[in-house]
Amino acid sequence: MERDSWSPLELLKCFCESDYVERNADKAVECLSLDIHWFGTSDEEDVQNLDEARAYIEKEIRISPPPYEITFSDERERTWEEGFGIASVKMKIGADGLIMFSRVTCMTKMENGRSKICEMHTSIPEGHQEQGEYFPFEFAKQHESDVLRDFVNTMLPGGIFAMELGKDFPLAIINQNMLIYLGYRNEKEYLEAIAGRLSNAVHPEDRGLLRAAVLDTMDQGDEFKALLRIRKSDNSYFWGDIKGVRSRDSRGIDQIVCLCLDATNLVMANNQLKDDRLKLDEYASKLMEKEEIIQKDARQMRQLRQWVGRHAGVTDKLPKQQHVNWKHMGVIIASVILIIAAVIGFTMYLSNTQWDAAVLAIRTTSLAGVQCISNATDADQAVLANMAEVLGKLYDRDEAADILQAAPDSGFSEMIASYDDGKCVSSGQRQPEEASDFAAKLDFPQGSNVSRPFWEANGKRQIAYRTDLYHEDKKAGVLYGMVNLSRYYVPSVMEFYDGQGFSCVIDARTGEFVIYSDRIMPENVHGDLYSALNENGDTKTAGEIRNALSGGKTGSAVVSLKGKKVYLYFVPVNDAAAEYLITMIPYDVIKEESSGMAYLVGAFVVVVLLVAVLLIIYNNRITKTKLHEREYRNTLFRLLAENVDSVFLVFDHETDEVDYVSENIGRILGFESREILDHDTRSIKLPFDDEELERIQRIMKDKKNFYVDFPYSNPGSGKQQLLRLSGYVPEGADWQKKWIFCVSDRTDEVLKERRLEQAVREADEASKAKSEFLANMSHDIRTPMNGIIGMTQLALQDGVGEEAMRSYLKKISISSGFLLTLINDILDMSKIESGMIELHPKAYSMKELRRYLESVILPLSGEKQIDFRIDVDEKITVLADQQRFNQILFNLLSNAVKYTDEKGTVTLTIKGVPKDSGIIHLTMRVEDNGMGMSPEFQKQMFKSFTQESRKAMGMSGTGLGLAIVKRLVDLMNGTIHVESSIGKGSIFVIEMDVPAAKGPCEKELAADAAGDPTGQSACILLCEDNAINQEIMMGILEFLGLTTELAVNGKEGVEAFQSRKPGYYSAILMDCRMPVMDGYQATRAIRALERPDAARIPIIALTADAFEEDRKRCLEAGMDDFLAKPVEIKVLKEMLGKYMRKDLG
Repeated sequence: MERDSWSPLELLKCFCESDYVERNADKAVECLSLDIHWFGTSDEEDVQNLDEARAYIEKEIRISPPPYEITFSDERERTWEEGFGIASVKMKIGADGLIMFSRVTCMTKMENGRSKICEMHTSIPEGHQEQGEYFPFEFAKQHESDVLRDFVNTMLPGGIFAMELGKDFPLAIINQNMLIYLGYRNEKEYLEAIAGRLSNAVHPEDRGLLRAAVLDTMDQGDEFKALLRIRKSDNSYFWGDIKGVRSRDSRGIDQIVCLCLDATNLVMANNQLKDDRLKLDEYASKLMEKEEIIQKDARQMRQLRQWVGRHAGVTDKLPKQQHVNWKHMGVIIASVILIIAAVIGFTMYLSNTQWDAAVLAIRTTSLAGVQCISNATDADQAVLANMAEVLGKLYDRDEAADILQAAPDSGFSEMIASYDDGKCVSSGQRQPEEASDFAAKLDFPQGSNVSRPFWEANGKRQIAYRTDLYHEDKKAGVLYGMVNLSRYYVPSVMEFYDGQGFSCVIDARTGEFVIYSDRIMPENVHGDLYSALNENGDTKTAGEIRNALSGGKTGSAVVSLKGKKVYLYFVPVNDAAAEYLITMIPYDVIKEESSGMAYLVGAFVVVVLLVAVLLIIYNNRITKTKLHEREYRNTLFRLLAENVDSVFLVFDHETDEVDYVSENIGRILGFESREILDHDTRSIKLPFDDEELERIQRIMKDKKNFYVDFPYSNPGSGKQQLLRLSGYVPEGADWQKKWIFCVSDRTDEVLKERRLEQAVREADEASKAKSEFLANMSHDIRTPMNGIIGMTQLALQDGVGEEAMRSYLKKISISSGFLLTLINDILDMSKIESGMIELHPKAYSMKELRRYLESVILPLSGEKQIDFRIDVDEKITVLADQQRFNQILFNLLSNAVKYTDEKGTVTLTIKGVPKDSGIIHLTMRVEDNGMGMSPEFQKQMFKSFTQESRKAMGMSGTGLGLAIVKRLVDLMNGTIHVESSIGKGSIFVIEMDVPAAKGPCEKELAADAAGDPTGQSACILLCEDNAINQEIMMGILEFLGLTTELAVNGKEGVEAFQSRKPGYYSAILMDCRMPVMDGYQATRAIRALERPDAARIPIIALTADAFEEDRKRCLEAGMDDFLAKPVEIKVLKEMLGKYMRKDLG
């Protein structure tokens, strides 16, 4: 649009967008006149000519170059014939998360043939501007700084102070938040308490640490860090995590400005962790001592085995019996008994110690969970208070709503500002009245700003916070903030022992679970804790726990929950003891922690007993010690080997012997373990070439880990496998000469990878097919649309003759029909793939089917002079979904006609064979002598969006027809077979079992009966709001010889029906979506009237909603039948005839 034709409003918006959004000074100046006068929000924003305007805009862009986002509203303008005009617009300006409001007003005049701005004024709401400020940049920066400062001052557990670098560090400044946290009313009271010296506020044992930290700051830099105990007004201490920076005040005195945060819980948790680590180190030390004993016994066993091996050749020369030295035997037995007694005693000690450690860890985790929830709730309340302060300063309801809605990351699911004057705004979707009612229903305990938990409409458990709104030091309302309780559930803190142990929060009064995770909550425990405990019959323990929680106590108990023994620890979340954090862990898990050492010691006892037995049995049994020792070692891998597809071997590379083979070697590799253990490994033939073997040997020599994949023919099963041989160098002095090998069967893994690759390829093919489908749809939709639009344009030309007009309309009808078929195919395929389609079987005769097919196929075949033949047994009547039955045959027959040349033949044959139980076996055969299909296409012909060489053949279509046929046949439990050859034609055969119907169908009776709606003195009430649809329907009804009365909405329809005497209207055609009152409401209102024809007058839905669920909704509302737009005259005539005959007869 040329500049000289711009309206004042368009010119003003162009200037604002050029200045604020594009940051283009040249483009903005082009909108201004030479004598521009512009004044606004600051002392500098007073421009008297074009040069001053350019300097001002360029300075503004230079100071803050990033673009702004602006939204226009409340646009106004007025013009005069003399070329003058005025315009005004309200702007919402956003940048870096800040929102500003401004109103700009200007006057325009014509200058050198173009419209220019000659006067302009900028203003912003009161409170957003200060003397000499540069709008909106300085305000935005100052506002951002204020928000950050307020966040630090009000959000954190602590505050800010400064100390001078003098003796005992005199206190220079301290903020109000720090004073409140320390328990003092004002700065004067605190200075008196510490005698003005910060060192007096520090624990005597930590004052040296304070001096050292200050010296480090002075020597090494300006950063100050210290962890000190700080005294509060009640003489208690908390651990303060202090961080600061060295600076100099206006008097030139050196000082350190510090931020102090309460880190007591963190320090206590760290100390607890240190104690736990010390205990674990003690346990580990004792375990190492026992491990040394076991290793020493193992070395003695190996020496004994070597001695037996050296003397194996003279075994037959030894006497058959040996005398036992009972003195030595007594010493051995006594030693064994003492060792066993000592081990058992030590086991009991370790078990008790480990139990205590496990319980201590649970309690530490619980305290961390309490602190986590407490910090989160305190933080949310502080954020809400900060937001209330911001809203109180504004007090503009529109701005308040914008600010609430512009804070999506606040953590609140919704914020509601309720003002004392009855106004209410919400950050969510609630209307003001709904938000006000919702806020009034929130249940806050007396004296508390935290509500009791409640269920929101979205099914989520929530709580609400509230804080007062103050404007100019007067209470103006209340700000509410709703938070999803699931937000306070922190899995990293509240879950442990791999999810077997967990923490949750309950309401101490009712036992109801408030904060928890459905994922780890025990099955069926979702009501409240007290009921779950009482279900097991232990009402005494349940009562004791309830009393303890009511009294605000902390403790633990072992309870029975859902038939399982559970260790339960409880601790209050807040001072009011209204909510408790409950930690639960199965008792067996803790016992396993404390009983693990018992298994190790038990194994040690077994070893000691074995050694004792080996020393006292006959020499001929000593030869079996090798087998016992091997079985003892094999226990390490047995359970693992039984459940994995990997074989483990321990190899001694010095003796070339295999010390161990896992028992699953037969399942994986196809031969027994003894075949490896009883032979020299050098005789084993591996499927590697010399180069690969040399590489493996070099790696083994360098003691590096490796792996190699190789094919393998399993001698046991004869299967071909892909294996991976991995070699690992174990750590430890006893393993210096050992290697651990793992042979893994990767066959299934590789097959899965290949299947995944195949799936990716298929997905790519599907994506490609859908992309081609979209391209085809663009073509197929535009083709009929071109016909419709083109023929319409020709028909609208002056001087068009009657014959030409009829030709145009006929072609428009053909194109519209094709477009409707295209849309229906896409919608049908969508419903089929989503599983939303349902069958509605009714009595359907083959005679009626013949009539339908002749009416739709004969016109198509006649255009190409194709001989269409139908051989149908008209005596058959079945129970079937008529629409879907027709759709199957129409798709097949229309395809046959489409792909058959002129003067060809298309034949439909339907035969029915009665079976038992009233079932008819239908065989439907569609045969043509057309172009046929290639074998390649026949493999994928039933896939969606596929056609065979559509571009080459010049055929149009969606590629969905056969896919819909296949899915509908499957839905009817039928089968479809195809025979086709290129150049010879195709044969489709469908077979299915359908129930036989008793008697003729309703449509057949209706078709055979006499009567027609036309020619009768009947009046139809048409309820339709669209003007074009009104004209179409009234024209069709007039063509049918019927009188029509029109109602433009449901309310008028009901009133028209009421105003006429009973029986005046023969039927009602009801559109479903209308203003004022829709069709569903209007139908219910008519059916509810107390007059004789209200219940029986035919009401037929007439709507563009064509889905099955829409049809159901119409019938449920009380309508008799359903017609989807666009309406065919023949279908409308049949339906009106059916219901009007029923009504009149």
